[in-house]
Amino acid sequence: MDKNVSTRQMAVGRVAKNGDEIYSVIFCTSLARIDEAGVVLGQLMPWIFLCLMAFSVVASWLFSRWFTKPLTKLSHATRQLAEGDYSVRVNVPETDEIGLLAADFNHMAGEVSRAAQLQRDLLANVSHDLRTPLTLIKGYAETVRDLTGDNPEKRTAQLDVIVDETDRLSGLVNSVMELSKMSSGTDKPEKVRFDLSQLCEEVAQRYEAVCAQNGYTLKLELPDPETDCTISADPAMMERVLHNLLGNAMHHIGPDNVFILRVNAPEKGTVRVEVADHGAGITKEDLPYIFDRYYRSRSDAGKVGTGLGLSITKAILQSHGFRFGANSTLGEGSCFWFEAKDQA
Repeated sequence: MDKNVSTRQMAVGRVAKNGDEIYSVIFCTSLARIDEAGVVLGQLMPWIFLCLMAFSVVASWLFSRWFTKPLTKLSHATRQLAEGDYSVRVNVPETDEIGLLAADFNHMAGEVSRAAQLQRDLLANVSHDLRTPLTLIKGYAETVRDLTGDNPEKRTAQLDVIVDETDRLSGLVNSVMELSKMSSGTDKPEKVRFDLSQLCEEVAQRYEAVCAQNGYTLKLELPDPETDCTISADPAMMERVLHNLLGNAMHHIGPDNVFILRVNAPEKGTVRVEVADHGAGITKEDLPYIFDRYYRSRSDAGKVGTGLGLSITKAILQSHGFRFGANSTLGEGSCFWFEAKDQA
């Protein structure tokens, strides 16, 4: 007998009894095949292990590449943004946490780009607006010094120009500082509850003198005294909003020399204020940008003003969370409005 051949066997039996008769079943098999299978597996296991290891390494590398690819994109885009490329965006179609992170990055990049553009516009427009009054102040000051001499009328007229341009320059600087504080959140609303209808009435009374001087008429339309117009807001800031809107309406007053301050309460807890004029109106192309800082419609080109009044109004109303907007029809006039809510 071959000594290499296994003679081990395995037997399995079962005994059953049926009355006086006893039955037994025995199964027997050789273990040689099992030993042969063990030898074959022993020879194959190293290769199987190597194959599994190689597959695991390749799969891990591919998975890590797939998983870290969006993060690599984000890292590269962050470096581009830091170098001043504000147009960079990350395209990550996934909707998981990395996709949300990419969406937040794109939103951040958009806001940074917008802030950078606003800063460039601010510098460009401020430098342009500063140049004109400074040039006039210098020119008239030199004229007074060198040419006017003892002519009191000319000297007075030229000094009036210097004073007016100085006031204009001071107003521009103050407007820029106010807008900067509002946009940065430095000046936060100190909210109290007050009657907005009463504030509108008080502000309207302050325009009686300038209206009488220029032949203007300010129509004040208030709701019934029983109507509750109480809101929660900063009274000083809301007063500034009213002055800005009324000043803008006077600046664009129509041939009838009439502008309107209207107050109503469309629903409980909400007060709507409208300031309307019958001027030339605003084109559909200009209307979406009318509250942007330094934006001037083509019809406003060359007119006196800082171009920041409506931007300050927008910043104040946004800080309060109030809705606002403007409606206009060419040749019929414009209506600027906001809705204040009682948030107490």
